[in-house]
Amino acid sequence: MFATNSLWWWQKSIREEGVVRMPYPEARTAPVHERDLAALAVAALTEPGHQGRAYPVWGPAASTLRQQVADIATATDREIAVEEITVEQARAELGTTMPAIGVEAVLAGWRAGTVAPPEVSTIVEQITGRPGRTFAQWAQDHAADFR
Repeated sequence: MFATNSLWWWQKSIREEGVVRMPYPEARTAPVHERDLAALAVAALTEPGHQGRAYPVWGPAASTLRQQVADIATATDREIAVEEITVEQARAELGTTMPAIGVEAVLAGWRAGTVAPPEVSTIVEQITGRPGRTFAQWAQDHAADFR
């Protein structure tokens, strides 16, 4: 999961209603910050030793979707409620901001996070020499997007 996808999923309802509706609030994901992806790409494209290599990238830590909403609440200094809804309701709500194929991918990723812990990655640190950013850090960086 890309941390920035949270803007697609939750920005409107947080800004307008102070609530996030989702079917799997306890699902765990390991979102990756877009700045980490950029740093990894720059290193891979400009430093020797990366030719022909592919790097699977996940965030450095897993957290529940509920905790990710709490991270946004902390970053924006406001209360944000989490409302559990059905998969069908989520499909309809997500469908207002993304195409059906994206909706199904998101729901599948969230569902997977309810049955097995997500993979996490230290590849950003291995390649760039600095730890990957957590979702809480991403939320701080994007607080204005949710106000």
